[in-house]
Amino acid sequence: MMNLGTWMNRIAQDWLIIELTGSGVALGIVTGIQFAPAIFLSFYGGSLGDRHNKKAIMAVCSAMISLCGLILAVIVLANLQTVSIVYVFAFVVGVFTAIDMPIRHSLMSDLVGEENVSNAVSLNSVNFNLARIIGPATAGFTVSLLGVPAALIASAVAYLFFSILILAARNTTLREDDEVDNDSHINFIETLKFIWLDKAIVKVLLMVATLAFFGLNFQITTALMAVNIFGLGAAGYGLLSSTTAVGALFGGLISAHRNASIPESRLARTGLMFGFAQIAAGFSPNIAFYSIMLALSGFFALMTTIAANSLIQQNTPYAIRGKILGIYTVIFSGSMAFGAPAVGYFTDLFGPQETLVLGGVAVAIVSVIVVFSPFRRERV
Repeated sequence: MMNLGTWMNRIAQDWLIIELTGSGVALGIVTGIQFAPAIFLSFYGGSLGDRHNKKAIMAVCSAMISLCGLILAVIVLANLQTVSIVYVFAFVVGVFTAIDMPIRHSLMSDLVGEENVSNAVSLNSVNFNLARIIGPATAGFTVSLLGVPAALIASAVAYLFFSILILAARNTTLREDDEVDNDSHINFIETLKFIWLDKAIVKVLLMVATLAFFGLNFQITTALMAVNIFGLGAAGYGLLSSTTAVGALFGGLISAHRNASIPESRLARTGLMFGFAQIAAGFSPNIAFYSIMLALSGFFALMTTIAANSLIQQNTPYAIRGKILGIYTVIFSGSMAFGAPAVGYFTDLFGPQETLVLGGVAVAIVSVIVVFSPFRRERV
């Protein structure tokens, strides 16, 4: 339900910005603002999850995001919306998302155990991308038929329902308290040192940063391709956005049926294929070909992020996993935050098709570097 609310909220928010400005830069800025809090708060969120009740924190975060959606819906109904107001609400939603995200990732190992983390990540991605298929399409039709406020209200209801569900869920079996307490004093700098001494983690984070900066701001290029290149409305944009999730859904299903342990080379291979799919999308002669390339991009993006998330969890001790995942979230969301305005600027300057090619080339180059750079661990 939370994932469904997330995607409905994003489509409604993006379409509101398009209606207000029609600008790729503005669309990039609102995306960047929503991801920016993760740069500063994800480590704090992971640390909170290591020390306190994960479910309670997630429930509070979800409830606050729901409240933001309801307030913004009222503002739009009163016809008081401005670009600045949308930016403010995007930032507040980003704050609670930044705290929630590393906690949600670390909760998986509590639920399924170490040996099943990779499959759990895959199944969670399946859930996320089912919502990514249903959410944008539903939001697009809702905006077309009932307006942006209705989509925001539906998103808020989904978030609130998740808060109730997570509090009602059975208690998870967490690790022994002394295992967590022994490393609870580890701070941000010490966590960075831990990461730096594990070159496997460093390469994972490099791949994630490049993918997030250049490749994962689909909503910006897709919105501008839909409106400027293919002449689509809100419903068409919602359906086109869902195409990426269709490919990602298949990626999650395939990953869920593979071995629990993720080989490190898979990260670079899937990243390289993502780059090729993005380049091909930039040369799309029509909407049908573009939709196929979007699906392939979603497939390989999901395979890459599953490999990255699983490798992080496989290579970090439980006691500080929340902190490590906090750093992972900082890099992932921070790269998207800085990448979104850049992608928006490039789409206004060069066009969405040229921007897709540029992003695909960048991801492919880094993937090649990772392929020929062995994953040597220096940590002892």
